[in-house]
Amino acid sequence: CLSGADANEGAFKFARRHAYDKGNKEKYHILAFTNAFHGRLFGSLAATPRPKYQEAFLPLMPGVRFAEFNNLESARAQMDDNV
Repeated sequence: CLSGADANEGAFKFARRHAYDKGNKEKYHILAFTNAFHGRLFGSLAATPRPKYQEAFLPLMPGVRFAEFNNLESARAQMDDNV
């Protein structure tokens, strides 16, 4: 990987491929956290909850959910069978 954004893109693809291989094409949601910056590549940008970086590239990759950083209950509230 050349950057953290590259690592994130690879992780997104790996997770989606795993779900696909297991026969669960609906399990494509990703959990990201507030106050984060994951990069400016397309998937990483979708996981970066900062409108100033996202606006020019809408619509973004679907399926990204956000939880409050360092709040386990917030993360749990976002979890279901499609994450």
